[in-house]
Amino acid sequence: MARYTTKVLTDRLPDEVFDYLADLRNFAHWDPGTRRVEQVEGDGPGVGAVYDVTAKSKLRDVTLRYVCQTYQRPTHLVVVATSRVFLAEDRIDVERSSRGTVVTYAADLRLRARPDRPARSLRHGSVGPAPQAPQSRHGGRNAWLPRLSVRLLRGPLTVGDFLLQRAFNEIGDRAAAGLRETLDGRPVDG
Repeated sequence: MARYTTKVLTDRLPDEVFDYLADLRNFAHWDPGTRRVEQVEGDGPGVGAVYDVTAKSKLRDVTLRYVCQTYQRPTHLVVVATSRVFLAEDRIDVERSSRGTVVTYAADLRLRARPDRPARSLRHGSVGPAPQAPQSRHGGRNAWLPRLSVRLLRGPLTVGDFLLQRAFNEIGDRAAAGLRETLDGRPVDG
């Protein structure tokens, strides 16, 4: 699983910020990783609204179908997306503070298991027996390498998690910069 969170402080009013971000059709205006958004169910934001969000990719564009699961105007929004490859959950929280309006945008991204392969838990490796590391006949100085590769594939965090998180951080940093620019905001620590 990959996770990205950013906080932005803006002078804009909470209602204005929430209404803008809750309408996912605006993603393409502030997130440079979004090519286009089409609302396919509903009329504007709200629980049950469905959007097809097409994200830019180096290989090919990926369309995620986002469904609004929680809509608590003007403070909290949760949308969940699916594709053949990913499951995503984005959360937007908007709160008034003494310094202005604070927007917290958090996103989780998980790889989906392929139906033609055993299910994988990104936290606990493959379901079923653990792969066995090849035995070294000589126990030489590199005998630990096979054990390390098995550990990387089955441990609490896999190599796939690491690579997914790295890519997600790059995507998230660009989106966070776009969000700050659109809201005339600045980053918030913590």
